[in-house]
Amino acid sequence: HEMVLQYLSENYLQMKDTAMYIKTLKDGFELYPATSFFYSHLVDYYSHEKRWDKALDLTNRALRTDSSNVVYHVTKSSLLLNLGEYDKSFAISDSLLQVNDSLPEAYLNAGLAKFNKGVTMDKAVHQSASRKKVIHNYYREAMPYLETYRKMREDKVDTWGLPLYTIYLNLNMGKQFDEIDKLMKK
Repeated sequence: HEMVLQYLSENYLQMKDTAMYIKTLKDGFELYPATSFFYSHLVDYYSHEKRWDKALDLTNRALRTDSSNVVYHVTKSSLLLNLGEYDKSFAISDSLLQVNDSLPEAYLNAGLAKFNKGVTMDKAVHQSASRKKVIHNYYREAMPYLETYRKMREDKVDTWGLPLYTIYLNLNMGKQFDEIDKLMKK
C-alpha cells in the first residue's frame, strides 16, 4: 500500500493534478510517517509555495514520530530561518553540532541565523555606536560557522559567498574580503 501511494503521488504530479498529489502525500504521511518519501515531498511542496508554517507543522509532526531524525531537525532549523525565528534556528543547529560536528547544513543554518540577526539590525535607519557593536558581534559569531560550511561545501559559492562577503566587508577584513570579491566576480 505504501508503494502504491508513492506511485500514485508521482502519477498525479506528472498529470499536474496538484490537489490529488498533495492529498496522496498527506495520506501517505498519515499512514507511514516514518517513510521519508511522503515527508520530503510535502516539505518540498510547501517550501516551493513559501508556506513555511505548513512545512514547520509537518516537521513538528514528523519529529513527534522520530525525535532522533537529524534530517527533521536540520529541516526545522531551515524553516525557522525562513520564518525569521533566528534564535530558535540557531539553538537547534548548535545542539546538532554538539552531537555531530560533521553536518554542513547545521553550520550553514547556525551561521545564517547569526548573520540574519545582524543584517536585520543593520537595516535600521539610525545606527548608534553601541548598536553597530552588537551588529558586528553577530557577524563575528556567524563567521566561524559560515567559514566551516565553506570548507565543507567549497562548491556552494552561491550559498556562502554573499554572507561572508558582507561579514568581511563590515568587519574591515581586507584580505578575506578581496578573496571573496574575486570569487564572486567569476
